[in-house]
Amino acid sequence: MQTNLIIYNDVKEFGGHEVLTLHLIKYLLQEESCKIHFICSARNKKLLISLNILMKEVGRDFNITAISYSSGKLQLLRTFLSIIAILRVRKKIKQIAPGCVLVAQGEISLSTVGILAAKLSGIKVVSYIPMAHSRVKRGDRYFPKLKDRILSFYYSLPSAFITISKSVQQELIGRGALQSIKVVHNGIDIDSYEFVEKADARKKLGLEENEYIIGLVGRIEFNQKQQDLFIKVMAKRKHELQNTKILMVGNGPDEVVLDSLIKNFGMQDYVEILPWHENLSDVYSAIDLIAIPSKFEGLPIVMLEAMLYKLPVIASNVDGMAEILPREWLFDCRNEEEIWETFKRVSNGDNDKCLNSHYELVKKYYSIENFRKSFYDELSSICS
Repeated sequence: MQTNLIIYNDVKEFGGHEVLTLHLIKYLLQEESCKIHFICSARNKKLLISLNILMKEVGRDFNITAISYSSGKLQLLRTFLSIIAILRVRKKIKQIAPGCVLVAQGEISLSTVGILAAKLSGIKVVSYIPMAHSRVKRGDRYFPKLKDRILSFYYSLPSAFITISKSVQQELIGRGALQSIKVVHNGIDIDSYEFVEKADARKKLGLEENEYIIGLVGRIEFNQKQQDLFIKVMAKRKHELQNTKILMVGNGPDEVVLDSLIKNFGMQDYVEILPWHENLSDVYSAIDLIAIPSKFEGLPIVMLEAMLYKLPVIASNVDGMAEILPREWLFDCRNEEEIWETFKRVSNGDNDKCLNSHYELVKKYYSIENFRKSFYDELSSICS
């Protein structure tokens, strides 16, 4: 890729989408002819630190511009009012004169200042987006249909999309996107994980050896992740949860509410919460099963990590989970009885054949090396 490339991301939070974007940059920096310029929010301290660490790691400088603007609540409306921010980013784009702008969007309303600035500069702009669910499907409480009508404008702006699964590709088409939509599956850095003896991992985390442990790993946020629903389902049947514990690993906006919920349901003896770990090797080595009761997802990194550790995964029958997991591991996340029955079936079943198959699948198709190369190839074809 012989070009100047701007990568734009103005979100305040650092998550899996940002991690994968960093992996892409690392790969791009191997190309001496490719000059990288990263524009991000000054409020995303973790991203800025990670960018500087990456620069030292690869031994090659690239330009980092921290801007005061960041995406936030009601961004679908805020973007229309962010004229000064758009013009400032447009000025920066004009100075760099890139061949292409890649905008890493968690969802379509985020980082739209970068997309509009690129469009006004006459530069080809590619959206890297992991989710495209309608606000109706997401269950937004206020004016979801109106929000979807407004968001249809944003879906029309990029020159092309790169997304993470065929199901999200179909969601984009359903949102009215007529542009080229390339699929690049998420990948994990297999070599970075350590496989620890279960007894040792449990001892390190303070867990009992004889318990059956269900893991819920990720941001604690009820509207999407639905940890509250899973706790409710288990609480109704806690008389059947002999030697069973739910291990929740993560942080998020609903942490305080989660504590109250656990107390209200009398689940203090059944649930343990750990803060987010940068390295989850001990967690995956310690648990017996992963649950993903999300309303919508994309292609969860947690699912790929569980597959690497040969853990069964029970999950909502949506998105990337429905693409990869066997049907008998999936449930309708609106049906409490189905969630419980799926847990009982999978936890008591013989899953060895499927677990071994998943392990080989991750190593072959969902490695970080495959992600980097596939993304590079697709981006090169779009920007050439």
